[in-house]
Parts: sequence; structure tokens; C-alpha cells
Amino acid sequence: MSNDRADILLSDLGTTSALVKASPDQYELGFTIFTDYKVGPAVQKGNADLLQAVYDGLKVQELNGTIKQVMQTYGIDPALAIPVQQLTQ
Repeated sequence: MSNDRADILLSDLGTTSALVKASPDQYELGFTIFTDYKVGPAVQKGNADLLQAVYDGLKVQELNGTIKQVMQTYGIDPALAIPVQQLTQ
């Protein structure tokens, strides 16, 4: 966009929020699309110990406010966060 080769950027909220925060005179957030799309770490099926370790680490960060702080750092409303959970299907 900054080289006049595109008029719009469609990306995840973290990326676009960081771009707007870094160059507010050049970019603005046009709109946000909410979906049920989820992103998270994956572990090899059957590796229950690693799954639990990753879950526990994320849960600690959720409870101590680290996830909220990271979201605020990148200009994302912490109210958009979903609770840490294990999805095994």
C-alpha cells in the first residue's frame, strides 16, 4: 500500500493493528470481521504431557495478565480474547 501498488490490506487484527499503530498518518483500520476461526499451538496427537505443558503455560499468561498486555501492546482490544482452552478435535 505504501508504494501505491495496493489500495487495501486484508490481514489478521494483530498485523493490521500494529501497522496502524506504527503509521497512523498513513493507515487506518477500516473494519473488523469476527469469525469463529481459532488459532493456537498444535502438538503431536497422543503427546498429553506436552499438550498439558502448553496449556498450563498459556493459562498462567491468561491469569497473570500477560495475554491482555500483549494485546494492548499491539492495539487489540483485550475484550476480544477468548479463554485459553484445549481443543482436541
